[in-house]
Amino acid sequence: MTVTDELFRFRPQQRERLESTYPNHKTVIVEGAGLYTESEAPEEFVAAIRDWHPKPPAGKPARDKLMEA
Repeated sequence: MTVTDELFRFRPQQRERLESTYPNHKTVIVEGAGLYTESEAPEEFVAAIRDWHPKPPAGKPARDKLMEA
């Protein structure tokens, strides 16, 4: 979950409630971004996803394995 520190409407209690709903989450607070974090801070947004998402296994991409079947 990426959130901004600029939105006064997104209070810590609300963030904590969302965090408790998704056990496999990682919260990244992007300072200075507004409502559309992915547009206003694209590098930070992509870095947060890459840091969170597991790396694909080594070898052929999954789409290549599907083509062989």
